[in-house]
Amino acid sequence: MSELTTDYGLRADDNSFSKLETVTMPNQIGNKVATMNQQGFMRIDLDSYSKQWISEAKSSDKPFLEIGAAYGEASIIALEGGATVISNDVDMKHLTVIRNRARKDLHSNLYLNCASVPNDINIPNDSIGGVLFCRVGHFFTAEEMQDTLVKIYNMLTKGGGLFFVSVSPYHYSLANDFLPIFLEKKANGEKNPGYVHNMKQYMPLKESAKYVPEFLNAWDVDIMSKLLEVNGFEIKQSGLFDYDKNNSQGKGFTGIHAIKPLRIG
Repeated sequence: MSELTTDYGLRADDNSFSKLETVTMPNQIGNKVATMNQQGFMRIDLDSYSKQWISEAKSSDKPFLEIGAAYGEASIIALEGGATVISNDVDMKHLTVIRNRARKDLHSNLYLNCASVPNDINIPNDSIGGVLFCRVGHFFTAEEMQDTLVKIYNMLTKGGGLFFVSVSPYHYSLANDFLPIFLEKKANGEKNPGYVHNMKQYMPLKESAKYVPEFLNAWDVDIMSKLLEVNGFEIKQSGLFDYDKNNSQGKGFTGIHAIKPLRIG
C-alpha cells in the first residue's frame, strides 16, 4: 500500500498514477459532459448549492467531500481556492481526469476516493466539513439513499453541511408522462413515489438515452427533506430550481442545504 493512501483516499501526488493509462475528458455537449460509465452528465455551469459548498470549502480547515464528482468541476474550483478536497467517484477513469485537470502544485491537497456509495466508502466520523451530493442521488434507490445519509451524517463535523441536488419529478423529461403518476403515488402515501423504472423511454433526445441507466429516482423536496430530518439533519434551505435552458419551468431540480446540528440530542 502506498504511503499516500489515507483515510480519505489516494493523495493525488502519489506516483502510482504515472502507471495509469492517460485518460482525457470527453467533449462537452452544450453545458454538459457525459460520464464514461453511463451515469448521466456532469454540468460545467454550477448551481447555487455547488457554489455554496465551494465557498465554505475555501474558508474551512476541514476537508470537503464531493460524492460522485465525475470530472470534478466543483472539486477543482474549491481546490484552486485553497480547500482540501476529497473527490469521490466509482470510476477511476473519472478520478484520473480530475488529477490531470488539477494543478500539480495542488495535488497534495486533493484526495481521490474510488469507492461506491454507500457500500464501500469509509471516511472517519466527524472529519468532513461539508459534502456535495449533486446530480448523483437520482441514481440511488430509497434503501441506498437511507444508508448514504447515515454515512454522510456520521462523517460530517457538527455544523457541517450537506448540499444535495437531484432531478425532481417536475423535470421536463418527466413532466408529461411520469409526473401525474408521481403525484398520485405521493397522495396515496407511497414511500418512494419518484422511482422511475424505465428512464430511457422518457428521454426526449434519444441520443442522450445511452448516457443514463434504466432507472432513476426523482426526489421531491418534501420527501427528501423528511428523510433528512429523520436522519438527524436540520434543513437550512430547500426548493426547486432550474439550470439555464433546462425548460422545466424553474422546477426541474430539487436542491437542499442541510446541516448536522451543532447541538445533538
